[in-house]
Amino acid sequence: MKKIFYLLMMSVVLFMQACGPKQENKAKAVQETPAVQTVEFKIAKNYFFNNNAEIPENPIVSTQVDFERLYGMAAVMGKDGMPTPIDFGKEFVIGIVLPITNDNTEIIPETLVKEGDVLTLNYKLNIIERDMSWSMRPMALIVVDRNYLAKTCLLKESK
Repeated sequence: MKKIFYLLMMSVVLFMQACGPKQENKAKAVQETPAVQTVEFKIAKNYFFNNNAEIPENPIVSTQVDFERLYGMAAVMGKDGMPTPIDFGKEFVIGIVLPITNDNTEIIPETLVKEGDVLTLNYKLNIIERDMSWSMRPMALIVVDRNYLAKTCLLKESK
């Protein structure tokens, strides 16, 4: 009796597998939808946005020449006073540049994700002081491994 029961159960399992969805179709569906990847980055310090440059539509900078057209070095005295080194052979840069303001504004990059050929950089603004007697152009740069280079990058402010 037990043997018949086990044979019957195995038959039911085999029948269900044969009638179930094929694995090939699932694999195709996964390949058609681009995967979302979280991308690591480091913050570049001691740079400024050049006064004579226009804010680019695409914040990705992948060459030294384009970088020098948009940004300048701002070395300062003391420990960690040198600008963050960037090797454009292995890395690229994403810049967040905001309009000139009288608010002392800090840009804090939070997360970077890649979906297909689009990067999305989420950042937060921190207003340190409002209505200062001087103006500034808030700016932040991140350095990313060149393996994650994409055609475009969307900048999204987190609330």
